Amino acid sequence: MCSGLDPKLARPGMFGRGTYLAEDAAKADQYMTEDKEWVGSNYSDDKINTLHNKLYPTKEDFPTEGNVCYAFVCRAALGPSPFVTKDGQKDVKGRRLFEDHRKSSLTLGKHALVAEAGGDDHLVHRYREFVLFDQDALHLEYLVCLTRTKKYCRCDPWRPADQPSGTPLRERSIPGEGGLPRRTLLACSNSYKDPDTGKWVGGCGFTAVLPCCFCPVKDADGQFYSADGDSVHNRWQCKRGKCAFDRKIEQSKHRKTAGQKVAEDLDRDLDDGFIVADSESE
Repeated sequence: MCSGLDPKLARPGMFGRGTYLAEDAAKADQYMTEDKEWVGSNYSDDKINTLHNKLYPTKEDFPTEGNVCYAFVCRAALGPSPFVTKDGQKDVKGRRLFEDHRKSSLTLGKHALVAEAGGDDHLVHRYREFVLFDQDALHLEYLVCLTRTKKYCRCDPWRPADQPSGTPLRERSIPGEGGLPRRTLLACSNSYKDPDTGKWVGGCGFTAVLPCCFCPVKDADGQFYSADGDSVHNRWQCKRGKCAFDRKIEQSKHRKTAGQKVAEDLDRDLDDGFIVADSESE
């Protein structure tokens, strides 16, 4: 990243060995990892140290939540007629996309393709992707520093433009299993407890146990499957084995010990036995 976005250094992807861009920030968000600790000043001379010294001259300038993420805003030249594809093998006119099995260059002298989003015959279902195979067609414009929090579900989406759409989510922490840290559970605030099952139903149906992988739950707009924790290798991964989600497990700084209460435990604010069904079972 420090020397530019070079497609020649790219790993294999669904649409070849190229530099992947998105027009929707929510797609880029799926690949962000949080920067949790300030390492500026004279800590080291590595690239993160240099970045922190430019953005946060002192530790006090670093976001107190410790969950800052980064994204590039890029200018991309796709050319007059980039390939448009649904399946990553041929374009919408039936022409072969790649020169060879390495998928590092396109046919017909093209250097860019557009992966359209759509139904079951598309590899991507929510956001278009743009893949470039020529470094000279890319220019980094800005580095954006951001924090992210999902606060609203899909209920009541039609509100005035100066107000957030949706209804504020309810949130709690739940115990981790098998040595995993506690996880955050988000769910629709308009849900209610079913007297027969004892589980919360209703509202827009939104539920999420964080972190989530990149696999969207079918017919549940904006909802993704919960990642599976591997305590042996200390990784969060896709439980369905269908996406490339892989993230280091950050152990909680507030793990409970016998007889000790955790002040940050959000359960103390919810005395209604809040339970939701795992999205995987739907």
